[in-house]
Amino acid sequence: MEKNQIVSLIIPIYNKEKYLKRCLDSVVNQTYRELEILLVDDGSTDASRSICEEYAKRDARIKVLPKENGGVSSARNLGMEHSTGTYLAFADPDDFMELDCIRALKQCVDEEDAEIAYCHPRDVEEATGKNKTISGETGERFVLKASEYNWADRYADTVSWGAVYRRSVTEGIRFDLDLKIGEDTLFLGKCIHKANKIVRLDKALYNYCYNSDSVTSGYYAPHKMSELEAWRRLCIVFEDEPEVYASANAGYALRCRMMAVLYCKDEDFIKNNCDWVGREFQRSAKYLLKNWWKQGRYSVWLKTLISWWFWDGWVRLKRTRKEYEIHF
Repeated sequence: MEKNQIVSLIIPIYNKEKYLKRCLDSVVNQTYRELEILLVDDGSTDASRSICEEYAKRDARIKVLPKENGGVSSARNLGMEHSTGTYLAFADPDDFMELDCIRALKQCVDEEDAEIAYCHPRDVEEATGKNKTISGETGERFVLKASEYNWADRYADTVSWGAVYRRSVTEGIRFDLDLKIGEDTLFLGKCIHKANKIVRLDKALYNYCYNSDSVTSGYYAPHKMSELEAWRRLCIVFEDEPEVYASANAGYALRCRMMAVLYCKDEDFIKNNCDWVGREFQRSAKYLLKNWWKQGRYSVWLKTLISWWFWDGWVRLKRTRKEYEIHF
């Protein structure tokens, strides 16, 4: 393999024996063959490590990197330190990729002279197999200026996986160790801040699987507030770029509002975090309101305005609803 064509694919793994073979099968069978596959075992106590070693024996492109448990950020960082490719990509062990994912995204980076290319995810409900995506599956490329990236756009990428990066744009950037959720959003943001050009590929080439073990599943836990801290830091990254800063704040406000909708029926959330989330939402909501108005989404603009003016009453109203209303 020519070094300048290698894509280093990093997979952090902790106790994912149930899903790991599905993920690895989708990786080793990628149509793009010039891969360096870094399996970082983050101190698994199940059969994950042995599964990794089994695949490594069959495929010389695989390197198994065992470490003490330290979290997904430390695992990804270790993978980056051991990677040698000119391109980087990430996947999670309970997800799987379409077989043409890496080839299609690397081609976008190369042909458009971009630093980052991303596709849309297909959200897969693990229990039922039902899936959905916002992709129109047209295969069309949309070339975006990094200095005009809109974090509040429904087609914006906000995660590290489902993308291919030029190594140069990741130099000096690592995942924040203290963030349990949102660490990949912040990592992506730091890369975009360094980039000039990004490509959005209108294809669903990465399958994001929901399951009861997922750290982002629907129950409230205090550590889930770190997603908002990640977005707060993201806004700081773009303080020198007013347009992107405004869109990052709009995205932050949107997630504050969604957090309240998701967890307003949990007494611990109401007692410990709801007021703080409300203050953060009210601080950033003006950017979200401008975004909705600019898009002509006036009914959503009005709903956001009401929650901005009457946060406490709006939360009380949400607590009386029989079902969660996550989407606007």
